[in-house]
Order: sequence, then C-alpha cells, then structure tokens
Amino acid sequence: MRIATFGILLCCLLLYVPKPIQAAPDVCNPSPSETDLVLSAPGGQCLVFRAVSIGEGNNPIAAQKRFTMGDASGGFKESPTIVALGGNFLLKSGSDAEDWVYYIGKYEVTEGLYYSVMGLPQGKDPSLLKSMYPIASVSYFNALAFIDKLNTWLYANAMDELPTTGKTPGFLRLPTEAEWEFAARGGNTVPSDIFGNKMPYKDGTLAAHEWFSGPSSSHNKVQPVGKLKPNPLGLHDMLGNVSEMVSNTYQIEYYQGRSGGLTARGGHFFTREQELRSSLRTEEPMYIGSSDKGMKPNAKATMGFRLMFGSSVLVDRAAINAIEEAWEQYRAGVRATLPSGLSTAPVDQQTAVKIDDAHAYLGNIKTYFDKTRPPESIVQDFGRLESALGDTVKIRRETDEKIARSSVRTAVTTAVRIAREMQKLPMVEEVIKGARERNDAGMVVRLEKRLGEIKDNITTDMTTYYDTLSSLVTLNKEIVDKAFSLHSAYLNEPSRKEVAQWPLLTIGVAKNHYEQFFKDKQGNSEVWRRDFFEVKGVVTQD
Repeated sequence: MRIATFGILLCCLLLYVPKPIQAAPDVCNPSPSETDLVLSAPGGQCLVFRAVSIGEGNNPIAAQKRFTMGDASGGFKESPTIVALGGNFLLKSGSDAEDWVYYIGKYEVTEGLYYSVMGLPQGKDPSLLKSMYPIASVSYFNALAFIDKLNTWLYANAMDELPTTGKTPGFLRLPTEAEWEFAARGGNTVPSDIFGNKMPYKDGTLAAHEWFSGPSSSHNKVQPVGKLKPNPLGLHDMLGNVSEMVSNTYQIEYYQGRSGGLTARGGHFFTREQELRSSLRTEEPMYIGSSDKGMKPNAKATMGFRLMFGSSVLVDRAAINAIEEAWEQYRAGVRATLPSGLSTAPVDQQTAVKIDDAHAYLGNIKTYFDKTRPPESIVQDFGRLESALGDTVKIRRETDEKIARSSVRTAVTTAVRIAREMQKLPMVEEVIKGARERNDAGMVVRLEKRLGEIKDNITTDMTTYYDTLSSLVTLNKEIVDKAFSLHSAYLNEPSRKEVAQWPLLTIGVAKNHYEQFFKDKQGNSEVWRRDFFEVKGVVTQD
C-alpha cells in the first residue's frame, strides 16, 4: 500500500510542470522593456525614458523631421502647421548607421517619484512614496523646482548613467509641444497615414490604451500609470489621465503670435472619448484666483507633467565646428524646404512645397482607392484635381513673371529719382553756404526749404524702393533675373539709349541691391543711399 501510494505521488510529481515565475513589475517601471532607458532616482525610484527617433540621419543640423502639428477639427486652436523637429543624442540605429533621438518619459511623473525628490510634506501618508498615481495639483513652478532638484541629484549620484552629447551630460526638462505631439502620434514607428490620424490606434481600441471619462474607462477618476497598453512608441498614458504641461507658453499658432499662459496637452480623465486626440491642447493660466481672495499658482487636480531628457546644442568646440561646416550646404539645401527657410523663401517655392504636400496626400488617397475601388466618377474627379494642381503652378509662374517685370521697372524708375535727388544735395548745400557768406538771409531760407523738399523726396522714394525690392525677393530668383535682363535690353535699344542715361546708370545698382536683399533676407538702406550718391549723371538744377 505504501509502495502504491508512493508511486502515485511520484507520478504526479513527474507530470506536474510549474508555471514560470514572473518577476513583479518595478515600483517605478510597471511595464518594463529591454529598450527602456532607465536611470536611478532618489528613494529607490527610477526614471524611465523611451528614445524617439528623428529618422533623418546624423547630420548635426540638417537632421530635422518635418511634420504637421494640429488637427482641423480643433478649430483655430489646432490649425494644422508644419514644424521641424531635431534630436538631442546620437544613437546607433543599425550596424553602423546613427540617428538623432530625444528621450521622453515613458510614464507621467508619479506621486512616488515626486515626493521621493521633494520630500514628503508633514502629515502626508508615507505610502505616497510608493504611489503609482500621476502627480497632480502641482503648479508649473512646482514642476520646475522638482526638475531642478532632480537634475542636481542625478549629477551628484548618477552621472555615469546619463546620456551625453559629446562629453557633456544631458538634463531633465519639460518637453516642447512639437516633441510631445510627435511622440503622442507615434513618431516614426507608424506609417504616414496613421501618423496623420487623430490617434495612432485602430478604431475601437482607444480604451485599451488611454483613459477618458465615463464608466467604460476612467470612471472620472485619475488612474495609476502604466496599467493600459502603451502607444506605438512604448509610451503610456499620453492621452487622458492627467493633462501634461509642456515647456512652451501658449501661442495660438504654436510658434507665432502672442505668448500666453501654460500649455497643457492630451486631455485628462474628465475628457470625453470623442474629444481625445493627439493634437488636443489647452491654455492654462499661470495664476488663478481673484482680486478678493488673492492669486496663487495654478495647480489643478487634472494636470501633471512628463519629463524629457534633453541636451545643449553647442556643447563644445567640436559641435560648433561641425555645425559651421554643415551650415552653408544646409542653408542652400534642406533648409529651403523647412519652415525656417520657407518663411523668407520666394512665394513660388513656398507654393511648390505646399503642392508637394498636396501630392503626398493625394498619393495616400490613391493607395486607399486601390484598396476600395471607388465609383468611376470619383476617380475622374480625382484625376481632374491632380490636373488642376499642375495648372495652378503654371498660372502662378505666369503671374509672377508679370509682377517681376512691373516691379523691376518700378525699382529702376525709383532708383533714378533717388540718385538724381542725392546728387542735388551737395549742390544745394554749397549754394546755401555761399548765401550765408553773403549774408543773403532770404536766399538761405528759400534754399533750406528746397533742401528739405529734396530730403523728403529721397525718404519717400527710399520707402517705395525698399517695398518694391521686398516684393521682388518673394519671387523666384530666375524670374527676377530674367526681368532685369529684359529691362536692360529694352533700355539699351538704339532708339532709347540717348534718353535712358539715368536708367542705364541705375539698373546695375538696383540689381546689386536686389541680389544683396535676396541673399541676406534683409535690405540695407544706408548702403543703398551711399551707392546712389556715387551714381554720376548729368543733373539739371531746378
């Protein structure tokens, strides 16, 4: 009997396969991944970051990701705007290839991390030091104080863990709006059609990734970080839960216009599901209160923040030299298609970039057509749209050519008037000097009045001249150069040479001024005045 019982027990032991023991998630990294960047922090906490790839190579200045922020459904607050984004650290993206990346917090800053750094306020429950709820009810200034104190701790206790640019360690800060939204959209891990959607998730799966209001999600309460699935970049709770402060002050058009209060991104646990989107942004006042009760820093129960690990750009002489060496090629090449270059580029170049964007969007629609086979009438309308875009380019160029010819004529005619008046100045001043020597007071008064009129004429014409060149630099340079050549040929016609003395003297000066304006993107009226003074022609004294 004992032998039989022992045999049964032995059999059961041989058949029993224990379940693998899963390690409990870290208190500070509830959903760990091999590609996380994990740094030490006070109180046994840790900082967890995800690398966001720019995907444009390792050029120190030209590696910028061009993408569209905003969403038309957000109205004027989220008007789609093209921006360009760079990285902070070089990271190998393959066997030898390098790519610029930036590191953004995998989770919202938790109460545990916050109080481990700042200290537990008197009377607070010590369990907060292990809390995985996002910190909220803190102001922008509290966030900055926390970041400063944590940076100081890292430099003293974890210097060898920090990412570096060259030999210079990075630092914690709040993300910019562009950094935040690029990450919220899924960065380079999603195709362009998904990136442009409101969220980088399939329909019907939002509740698996983000918290929003109502019984199917947050129950209108803040939730611990990292409980839901991450977004395509491995970031948790980018939308909903708590809204996240970023470093930019609020501007309606992202990077232009009046600077206002705080910018908070992503919505929170009271935000409705249909309102949640990667572009969602709100303005929060820096201070709240009233004249009766006084003002205090804005600290809402729905607002927290996420960390960003950044670095300086000009960290050492090597970095400065690398940017200097790359600058001219960048300035003449890639920059022309980026917002900074387009801001001062000829209008036809700006138009061309917009049309290229339109063709890219049409390409996405074509891909959709291939899958869905829409009605023939829709396909025909699509073809007409493509053709209309091509006609737009042609019409734009013809219009620019007319504007260039007219503006060149105006510039040269105005230059003639300025040069003639500039040469009158010393002549009138010499006559005034003689009248003073003769004590001819009446003549001095008349001549000084005439001198004032000449100066006023010059000032008025200089304004017209500057405005005319300003319009010329918005046009394609090839078109403007052709307009100058055509006008020069016209002035040099045998029948016109005799009466075109002054225009022939000034057209070269005007062309040089245009070239300088086009190159520097700024005029130099002081130099222009000196140049006009040097033009020597026959002046009829009036």
